Amino acid sequence: MITHKTKALSRFIGPALLLAGSLAIATPGTAQQTAWVDLDFSQVRLVSATVAVGDSRTVRLGLQIKMKPGFKTYWRSPGDAGIPPRFDWTGSHNFTRANIEWPAPERFVLGGFNTFGYTDEIVLPIEVELANPGQPFEAHLQVVYGVCRDICVLGDAELVLAVPAGNAQQTRHHDVIEWFGRQVPGTQASDVDISSARIISGDEGLVIEIKAQVGDGSDFDQPDILVEGLEEVALPAPTIVVDAGRRNTTVSLSAGKRSAATETRRATGYPDAVGW
Repeated sequence: MITHKTKALSRFIGPALLLAGSLAIATPGTAQQTAWVDLDFSQVRLVSATVAVGDSRTVRLGLQIKMKPGFKTYWRSPGDAGIPPRFDWTGSHNFTRANIEWPAPERFVLGGFNTFGYTDEIVLPIEVELANPGQPFEAHLQVVYGVCRDICVLGDAELVLAVPAGNAQQTRHHDVIEWFGRQVPGTQASDVDISSARIISGDEGLVIEIKAQVGDGSDFDQPDILVEGLEEVALPAPTIVVDAGRRNTTVSLSAGKRSAATETRRATGYPDAVGW
């Protein structure tokens, strides 16, 4: 996934210690939102894009997380280290499945380690498929996520939100959910074209080289590339070269070192139990 962002990367403070989190339960909410759940260094709630389910097969929700200044939480693939969010919908009524949508994250680099996540505030759009369209829906969501700066803590919250039957008029949360939804890679028409991709064998190991270009009227502004699914490999920050016209870029990624997250899993048995 190549991202094309204008927001500058936020600074953050060094190695984190994993601390135990405590479970917090929100007062059940109705139609628009749950109450905020206040946790260490963050607060979280569940919001709805509509006041009722309408006649659609799906309901649009958003998981809203606000963090204290300087803290961050993690993307679905946190990188070399970090704590990916976990979701449990057990106990939900009129529920088939939920699709979590992930806005493009920021890259954080410290001591050669790369992690991916969000600072300040994030809303994860959620598309819930109903078992019985038109009938009331009640979400029971337990979410566990990491919040990190110079320390790293687990936030653990139970959120209950009831969306009744009726006309699906938009709530005040609708536009916010949709704005974050537009930040999800692949949801908008893109003028970025991958012209070539190859693996080069060199003196220092393998290098993945990707060339991309943008169409007329566009240019690259802080391009980046995010790679998922490499359990045994930690890729450093890419080397990115943009031409003078800012319409062509070459991205090079060195491959070869084992990730800190993988070593942590082997040593502790806990998935990604380190934060940076």
